[in-house]
Amino acid sequence: MNEIVSVGARIKVAFETTPGVRPVEGFKTVLNVTEAPEIALSLETIDVSNITDLITRYVPGRQDPGGEKQFTMNHSDDGIVDWNTLVALAETKKASGLRCWWEYRYPNAANSFFFCGTPQMLGNSGITGNSASTLSGSVVFEEYGGWLPHSTEITPSAAETTVAVGSTATVTLTHSVGAVGVTSSNPGVATATESSGTVTITGVKAGTSIFTFKDGNMDSCKVVVEVTAA
Repeated sequence: MNEIVSVGARIKVAFETTPGVRPVEGFKTVLNVTEAPEIALSLETIDVSNITDLITRYVPGRQDPGGEKQFTMNHSDDGIVDWNTLVALAETKKASGLRCWWEYRYPNAANSFFFCGTPQMLGNSGITGNSASTLSGSVVFEEYGGWLPHSTEITPSAAETTVAVGSTATVTLTHSVGAVGVTSSNPGVATATESSGTVTITGVKAGTSIFTFKDGNMDSCKVVVEVTAA
């Protein structure tokens, strides 16, 4: 059984490029979120009893997700700028009929949770002595998306590759955003450099190294490199 945990989870947001169509790429991580709202569907019921009924009878009515959703974020100047930019962009996109979609992405889950909602002006969560200051961001719920495949993130052309000592191999990264950082589990075995989505891997000595690539959107992927003797 694959139990899902919230460690490493991210909240991401993107705008429609076609009105009414949920985007599948271009989602940006919202930084510093400490708590994301629950999306619970409460069921309304409709009384369909008649005068002969001794017990009230109901049929399912509409499901109500609630109109306002509240995000809590650590207080930072950059966070304020990012949220205010998001609100302004939502207003601009609205003029073209393009809506804002939110993604709850869990690192070890097969799918993400999506909903559509418009961000509102940023508030303050109040002040408590000797505690971290937080911000409060409201979103007006518009459409339920549900559990669907993850949005597109940084992806390598191959999850595994082999290179000989003294030789190079190339892996292409697609859907990366901004600068890409490279780390290695075993830098003595192989080195890697990235430029414009192209990763050049050089074999140093026989062994295995796992490279992790993380872009400016905090999205990451891994490539396993097997280095063989020349």
